[in-house]
Order: sequence, then structure tokens, then C-alpha cells
Amino acid sequence: LPLIFLCFSVSLAASTLLYVEQVDFPVSYMNPDEVPAKTITSYATALQYCAFVVFSVSPGPHHELISVTPSGQIITGILLALGILMLTLPLAIVGHYFLQVWADRDLILAHEKVKERYVDLALQPADLLDCFIEIDQMRTGQIDFQDFESLAGTLNLQLPRYRL
Repeated sequence: LPLIFLCFSVSLAASTLLYVEQVDFPVSYMNPDEVPAKTITSYATALQYCAFVVFSVSPGPHHELISVTPSGQIITGILLALGILMLTLPLAIVGHYFLQVWADRDLILAHEKVKERYVDLALQPADLLDCFIEIDQMRTGQIDFQDFESLAGTLNLQLPRYRL
């Protein structure tokens, strides 16, 4: 979805930029000697300019293209802000998942240590049901915190109580 939004935004900005550059700075009415060589004169060059501005987060010059009108420079500034937002999006996603894993680190550590101990004790999958029945001291069919704490001590998981 962000990629579709980005493509739509770049396409819309290119159309707007081309219109603004042609209306505010009409090349057709100027003396050919006065036209800057680096102006945006077609939709293809406008699209190329907008894509480079968004993806490189730099106003230019890109392939010797520049926006020469104040309105075009405002659009370029908006595209720069859009490019910065698109660059920070992956950082936000990675940061979110890092925080999620960090919050679950105790569960992950306990899970890994239990797996290591089961491997060290050479337990088979069929033995696990017997282990859980033996651990369930109140015979409720569920392992509560006291049961798990007892299991952690029996398996010598070496996890402090606050990590359980």
C-alpha cells in the first residue's frame, strides 16, 4: 500500500509540476536563446525528476533537470518531505518489531532453555505428556505459574523468578 501511494503521489506531482512549469514559465513564448537548458518540458522528464527527488531525497540537479518556477520548487519541497517519510517508514517497522521481540524476550529465553534441557535429557515427544502430567500438581489439566516455577527449578533453567 505505501508503494502504491508513493507511485500515485509521484505521478500526480509530475503532472502538477509539468503544468506549473509550463504555465508559470511558458517555454513556447520565450526566445529560444533565453530558455534554460535544464527546464522540465515534458511529462517524462517531470516524472523522472519527481522520482529522483523522492528516492534520492535531494532537490537536484538530477540529470541536469531543475525546477525553475517558485511553484515548482514548492512541489519539489513537498516531494522531498514525502521522500523523507518514505525512508523513515522501514525504520519505524523495524523499530516496532524490535520492541515487540524485546518485550517477549523472557518468553523466548525460557522457551529456548526448556528446549535445551529437553534435548540434554534426551526426552522424546511421547515423554512430554508424562512430564506435563507430573508437573501439574493440582491435576487441573493446565500448568499454572507455580507448576511452571517448579518445572524451571527441576530443569535447572537458571532464570530468576521475575523472568519467569
